[in-house]
Amino acid sequence: MKLSDTQTELSRVETIARTSEINLSLQSAQFKRELAKLQDKLVELESRRLEDALVDLEERNNEMEELLRAKCAEIEENDDRALEYVTSGSTLNKFNTFLGC
Repeated sequence: MKLSDTQTELSRVETIARTSEINLSLQSAQFKRELAKLQDKLVELESRRLEDALVDLEERNNEMEELLRAKCAEIEENDDRALEYVTSGSTLNKFNTFLGC
């Protein structure tokens, strides 16, 4: 091979190397942008999951509060009835009947 052929080949290889470096830089930048987008999406999805869980817990808490209110009302009603039996001079048998004894 002649010196001029070698120089031509070297020039061609250097051009290919520079083109490859530019392409690699462009791909690296694109990869970083895509990675940032995916990370943002992941944060958004995790946040949404937490929000959904919070909504579910709030709904469950409201249901439990309603059940508690109903149970308290039932207890108060039973207390009132028991107090009525006691204060009305009812016999012990009637009170035991009320209690289910």
